[in-house]
Amino acid sequence: MHAAKVIQIGEASFDASRAELRDASGARLPLRPQTMRVLEILLSQTRRVVSRETLQAAVWPDVVVTDDSLVQCVSEIRRAIGDTSHEVLRTVARRGYLLEVPTGADDVAAAPAAAPSAAPPAAAQSATAAASRHFLLRRPATWIAGAAVVTIGVILAAVASKREPDRSATPALTAKFPARPALAVLAFRADPSDPGSAALGASMAEELIGDMARDVDLPVVSPRSSFTLDARNLSAVEIARRLQVRYLVDGSVRRDGELLQLQVQLIDGKDGRVVWNDVSHAGVADLARQRTALLNRIGGSIGSSMAWNQKQQALTRPAASLDVYALTLRGYAGKHVFTREAYAAARADLEQALRLDPQYAPALAILGYLNSADVTMRVTGEWGYERYALALAQIDRAIQLDPALPIAYQARSTTLSPMLRKAEALAAAETAVQLAPGDADNLANLARVLTQAGRLDEARPMMARALALYPIVPSYVSFWVVHLRWAERDFDAALAQCDYCLQRTPQHFGCRASRALVLFEMGRFDEARSEATAIRSQYPRADAKAVIGAFAGTPELSERRLKGAIALGFPPGD
Repeated sequence: MHAAKVIQIGEASFDASRAELRDASGARLPLRPQTMRVLEILLSQTRRVVSRETLQAAVWPDVVVTDDSLVQCVSEIRRAIGDTSHEVLRTVARRGYLLEVPTGADDVAAAPAAAPSAAPPAAAQSATAAASRHFLLRRPATWIAGAAVVTIGVILAAVASKREPDRSATPALTAKFPARPALAVLAFRADPSDPGSAALGASMAEELIGDMARDVDLPVVSPRSSFTLDARNLSAVEIARRLQVRYLVDGSVRRDGELLQLQVQLIDGKDGRVVWNDVSHAGVADLARQRTALLNRIGGSIGSSMAWNQKQQALTRPAASLDVYALTLRGYAGKHVFTREAYAAARADLEQALRLDPQYAPALAILGYLNSADVTMRVTGEWGYERYALALAQIDRAIQLDPALPIAYQARSTTLSPMLRKAEALAAAETAVQLAPGDADNLANLARVLTQAGRLDEARPMMARALALYPIVPSYVSFWVVHLRWAERDFDAALAQCDYCLQRTPQHFGCRASRALVLFEMGRFDEARSEATAIRSQYPRADAKAVIGAFAGTPELSERRLKGAIALGFPPGD
């Protein structure tokens, strides 16, 4: 560091001698290590454009990350320094970021930027392959998790209301949400002699994550990220480093008739030491109590202040059998594959689960969610807009059976949005967050609803909080990020997210349509038209209404999408 010790940055000041950011009163503004490193690099290059590649190579030299890891850090810096207009820390289109500080601040140098280096292709390929291997081990989790203390009458009133909600309520949902996750749960290993136990192992891990998501005291990495890393191929220390956590929960599950044997261990990611190991047996009716015992032990081991016993007031009724449970899990896994074959198989599994147990709320909620996604994403091409009503009826029936089921409210929100029932969609998204405030999907979904309503100032920090729980971002969340970046006219970031989404889910209609629109607004007309032609070839029924999607009813954003859709040759629609 040079002689000057303090730099004014917006409404804050950077104390170079302590490497600390402080507000106007002198109070320290805590930043994540990655965010502080980005700030230091920008300070070392004040009033110069620093490329995204340089920043990513310096901050994440050995980790494969998406562009949104950097965008999140930039957003955190802007919030800390009060740069709501993005005039102090500027985005320079297609180049990078530029930090404006008062004249004379060049005398204060932060740590020098590392030399640019590309992320190792092998690491990227490994992450992609791991994601593919675990793609069917997706989250059924938060439906069986113990419910948060929420008055059921208030929940139902919020969802049923058609009034425009009080906008002051949304920020309160995340006012105390921690900056980063404390631990990660890996997909539990299955008995190799029992092919059906693979989904059970992943589901048990996800339900544990869902229970943690009920409280903000112990934020946990999303399973969409932690399940892409395999403890059989990587050390615990390496996994903890990649996921940026201190503790890992790992385990295995084996089915013996109607009993499950579950072995779980807590690992200190700093040195790979096993803190404790637990082996238990349970039937389907005892699984919730078993998870509660594990949560108490996990929370006690790492110093959490959770009070899980008080939060177990409305446990979901267990499935009638492990077969119903397994069919539901498999159906939910298929929902994220976005192919005709996967959706047909998932629908058959969920319908079979409901034949065996017609009152099982999770199966109803997931079936409604799957059907709604089929209409929106044109997955099978067999479901038109009129089928939204059926999907919504299935989801609402699930809520009647279990009014404290977070996944049902998330599903309700995603179904109501394209039906243009925006106030109800927002109420449902907020309820999901209230029920499980540490669930990354719920936070990301709420950010999606806020984006589609044009409330970008609220959507931006909400998405940043969600992305903190996704060290490795799943494709459907990247699609929601695309919407936000497009709405903000950050076309470079939006295009990067489109490409990321399509690398993992080539059939994703929304990502392809958004990519065409982004290219159009960037002035890359030939590429945009080529993309639009390919979309119409794959989805003959695609029209401008489908491209606009849930942005309908938000004038500025819907008009932008309509203009692009018509210019690219999509028919207006009904």
